[in-house]
Amino acid sequence: MPRRGRQAAMTIFLAIIGPLTGAVLISCAAILVGWGATRAVAKFETLLGFNQRFHRIIYEMYRINRRYRTSDPKGKDIYKEDAHELYRQFFALMLDQFTALRHGMLAREQMVEWMIWRVYAYKQIPGTVDRSVADVPYKEAWDRWSTQPPFTRHEGVAFLEEIHGCDKKNTNDLETIRDDVKAVVRKSRPSPFARTCARLLPTLQWLTRAK
Repeated sequence: MPRRGRQAAMTIFLAIIGPLTGAVLISCAAILVGWGATRAVAKFETLLGFNQRFHRIIYEMYRINRRYRTSDPKGKDIYKEDAHELYRQFFALMLDQFTALRHGMLAREQMVEWMIWRVYAYKQIPGTVDRSVADVPYKEAWDRWSTQPPFTRHEGVAFLEEIHGCDKKNTNDLETIRDDVKAVVRKSRPSPFARTCARLLPTLQWLTRAK
């Protein structure tokens, strides 16, 4: 093909492919922006849902404690069972928080702040607000609940056991506890790249078997 002909063909090609490339790039950008916005809304709704559940549990804790303090001493055991049920709901909430963390739906910073309080509650560090329910301490309720067979091998239970074990030297220092909690949370939430690989792995395994 003569040089002039090649130039004319290239001009026509660019005239066709240019707008198509632009349209594809714009579409991809729009998809990414939409995906990011949708994910941001989902993360906000997840955080809001956790906060609502937590505040309902705290409100019920105060109600149980109020009835427990004014009840007949012979009937206090009933309130202790209520306490263990409320703790069960709280521990279920924490497992859901762990799942959200693993799937990138909860910020590490938020999880760190929440888990610092778990260390204080479990170790009953002096100066901490007493959050026991009907004289049932957090540690007692956790040890009873987490050792039941369905939960002993749950990843979330193992995560919380690590959280409870932070500050091994019992310094009771906030910054030491924060650093320990950060290390556990960072290890428990895979990077975006690792999460993507984990989602793609089943597909790759299926393609390999198909061959």
